Amino acid sequence: MRPVRKRSRSLAIWGFLAAALVVIYVVEKTDIFGPDVYHDIHGDVIKESRAILPAGFGAISAVELAHDGATYRFDRDASGAWYYHRHNTPVSASDPHDHVADADWAALIDKAFGVFSRTQYLRNLGPGMEGADYGLEPPILAIGLFVDETGDPVVRFTIGDVEPDQLRQYAWRSDKDEIVTIPIYQVENLMQLIAAVHGVTAP
Repeated sequence: MRPVRKRSRSLAIWGFLAAALVVIYVVEKTDIFGPDVYHDIHGDVIKESRAILPAGFGAISAVELAHDGATYRFDRDASGAWYYHRHNTPVSASDPHDHVADADWAALIDKAFGVFSRTQYLRNLGPGMEGADYGLEPPILAIGLFVDETGDPVVRFTIGDVEPDQLRQYAWRSDKDEIVTIPIYQVENLMQLIAAVHGVTAP
């Protein structure tokens, strides 16, 4: 009888794991819990994506990452490929110089930003929060997204403390002046990119 009981217990465990995987898949694919509900200017209910980056990340021409007193700028070359701008400043119209992406670096940067471009917030704490309470003043990491070489960023993010569960991290977004939480791996992804280019000097 015991072998039958053990086999039944094993089948139950595997069945539970399979069911859990199905639930995770359904939640991620269908967003069954739904995004936060907002109202438009007419008061009509709308649903907004949890994405924190502006739609059409392909229009972003430069990204600046500021960490530990240093700024790391990434631009696109004429073909649209990413490269690390080692001068850390925008290209001046009065001082033009060509930059061409290295294929290996371009792939690394594109992968990092591709992952970040899909970031979705997990909790929305709303506006009017004290950033210092979340490690946002000063931030651990600051992010600026640009659509041209000389203008101001179209959106800025600052990254603060990690939540006690070690899975989420606080972030402030300038476009809506609100604090949200995002998956910690998204921040680690950008920090790894900084580590990869750290120490690379201008020619």
